[in-house]
Amino acid sequence: MSTGHFWSTKSSAVPASPWRSSCADTRPATSTRAILTSTIWPAFSGWAKTVIESPRSVAQGFADYLNSLLNRTVTDARLTLLPIPGRETNYNLACVQNQERVAFALHGIGARLFVQQAIEVSGDHCRTVSYAYRFQTGEDKGSWVLRWEYFRERPRPEYEYPLAHVHANADFVEPNLAEGRLDKPPSHLHIPTARVPLELVLWHLIAEWHVTPKTDDWRAILAESLEGFEQRRTSRRTNLS
Repeated sequence: MSTGHFWSTKSSAVPASPWRSSCADTRPATSTRAILTSTIWPAFSGWAKTVIESPRSVAQGFADYLNSLLNRTVTDARLTLLPIPGRETNYNLACVQNQERVAFALHGIGARLFVQQAIEVSGDHCRTVSYAYRFQTGEDKGSWVLRWEYFRERPRPEYEYPLAHVHANADFVEPNLAEGRLDKPPSHLHIPTARVPLELVLWHLIAEWHVTPKTDDWRAILAESLEGFEQRRTSRRTNLS
């Protein structure tokens, strides 16, 4: 998950949630489920590892965290953990309905968000292999407005674009000038970004696109999770140096 370049089960205390498909319209919430706190998620140091967890268990813990984040802020939908056949440590995360990966409803508006992450379990933590976040105005994926994408490694040898980038479904201000220099429409441009945590995508949708947050504490929830994201990235860089 964006939300994790590095995610450790040393701090996981969340039971695996039963799978449910919930990608339809969301309802106004009178309360939210406070599943995780800062003692469980952002801080991971100082916890003794007492058991060796299976890759599936580690990946499910990460899925549970993402679902907690989404369900406390913008949606009632849940992501499903999808094993990749023949690859014990690799999984995909997406909202699934009728055996298809779909965009889920956002709280309070008709637009939708598609979330897909490919993760790899390494020991007691998960690493993001790739992500795709697609904000769209309806169920049809052709209605997309913004697409945030990331690959940890080049997906193919001839790939020449920034590994982290955003696509905008827009038009050129001066189409004649732009089309004279480019061989592609603006929606195909790979506009470079840093790694974009899912938390920032959710923040953007609430602040700019008027998604109705499920709680007045949404800023604190996302800020706390972002802090944990930065702590994990810093720790990971330290461990590799």
